[in-house]
Amino acid sequence: NSILYQRAIYPSECLFHLVKQYGLNLLVSSDESVRAYLKQILAHVESRFPNRKVNKLVMVITSRETREVLERWQFDVVLETDTEVHGLNTLCSCRNVKQKNKTEKEVQSEIAAILRQITAN
Repeated sequence: NSILYQRAIYPSECLFHLVKQYGLNLLVSSDESVRAYLKQILAHVESRFPNRKVNKLVMVITSRETREVLERWQFDVVLETDTEVHGLNTLCSCRNVKQKNKTEKEVQSEIAAILRQITAN
């Protein structure tokens, strides 16, 4: 959602609103078609977690007219199998992270770092 908002992928009438998740304020789309699309993608990705078939997620933004790649985001995924933070499986976007139980504060810090990268580019 943050990349879609920051890069103005959807027209301004596709409203985004702030929600508090993971102790952070995050922008989420209010458009049902966008939400349904993201839900479908995330459900597919989540279905691969138990078998450890996901080690990275790649998001590519292309020009509608030329199909030229404008931006490419790669998120490395490291599953922490025995860790839960508030009932959610914890994911880390860091490469070569030693498996350990993470605190909620560490997870929030990692999410905040990713959001800073998105807004900085």
